[in-house]
Amino acid sequence: MFKAMIIKDLKKFAASVKLHILLILVFPIALSFIYGFLYQKQVNPDRNLTKIKVAFIDEDKSNYSKGIEDIFKNDKLKKFIDFNTETNMDVLKKKLKDSKIDAAIEIPKDFSNKVQGGKKADIKMIKSLTAGNETEIVYGIIKSYLDVINNNSMVTETLKNDIGSPRKINEISYRIIPNIVKLSTDNYSKISNIKLDKKITAKQYFAASMLAFIEFYILLIPVTMMIREVQDGTINRLMSTSATYFKVYVEKLVLTFGISTLFISTYIIINYILGNVWDKNIIEILTMIVLQAFLLTGIAAVVMNIFKSTKTLNMICGPIIMLLAFFGGAFYYIDDASLKFNFMKFTLNYWIGNAYNNLMLGNGLASITLNLSIIFIAGAIAIIIGTLMACKKNKIYG
Repeated sequence: MFKAMIIKDLKKFAASVKLHILLILVFPIALSFIYGFLYQKQVNPDRNLTKIKVAFIDEDKSNYSKGIEDIFKNDKLKKFIDFNTETNMDVLKKKLKDSKIDAAIEIPKDFSNKVQGGKKADIKMIKSLTAGNETEIVYGIIKSYLDVINNNSMVTETLKNDIGSPRKINEISYRIIPNIVKLSTDNYSKISNIKLDKKITAKQYFAASMLAFIEFYILLIPVTMMIREVQDGTINRLMSTSATYFKVYVEKLVLTFGISTLFISTYIIINYILGNVWDKNIIEILTMIVLQAFLLTGIAAVVMNIFKSTKTLNMICGPIIMLLAFFGGAFYYIDDASLKFNFMKFTLNYWIGNAYNNLMLGNGLASITLNLSIIFIAGAIAIIIGTLMACKKNKIYG
């Protein structure tokens, strides 16, 4: 009997499957692309660092001054620093005045002498009047180098006093300098990369938020079937067979879980094909799909036992789903919303969309543990409540 009920409902579902595909797949995917286009600049502003034009003049020409030059010529820093060597100070000052460069680095003649003498060495940085705050990166690199080099100059002075051999001191210096260069380069290349951290695109963000929005309409399909069977007396006719209200209820939950899993999986696959990559964390995505379907099944368990007519169902549930979508961030970008709703985290839409955003960034299961817990708990509570209501109705129908 249970198998026959499933087949019957699947046939009903198949009869209107084209409409469901249009409303639950085509419509939200189209909306995600439209909103993605509209919010593209807000979600993904130009995050490429403008190249900083830096001129370098070395009046010391020592291994110590060459160290700072090697740092700026490193491939990692070349991505956002245009570094050029100058030999004429007057030419360099004119370029600064004409704003042809953003900053100039000057190594004084006595730089290596101070380092080797255990004295505090300094490097001069001259900033153009029109240069922005991005030159702080250049200043930071110089400061980092000076901090390390000055510390090591004290080591050199100690070696000089203890060893007393200029040749051996030079040999040790040649070993120290490359390590200083590597340390400073790695340090600032990492800091610079923070500015270019991975971020989802506007299309990806709205693909996730639209899924969180539209999925609640999926559960209305089996719920509507259940309510119609009550309305048209099908339930009463089934009672004359081995079927009970509770069996019909369980069959509708199985149907809800199956349809939800199918539509959510299809939605994700289509978006993957269209370029909204959900990365390659398959296990995490499958876990998310199963728990989403579980949540929808739980909500369906409650809803199908509350409403007695499809008219009332559509009149009340439609606006509620829209409100939850709005407060959950389906129609705007949450991170930059001018109006932050304190209770948006009380919507399941937020936690579902947030989970998929994390997965699109390539984050693992640990990053969505809280999301999965909330989804599971909400689904479990709903199923318990729905089942208690179904048991009560089962007694009424006998």
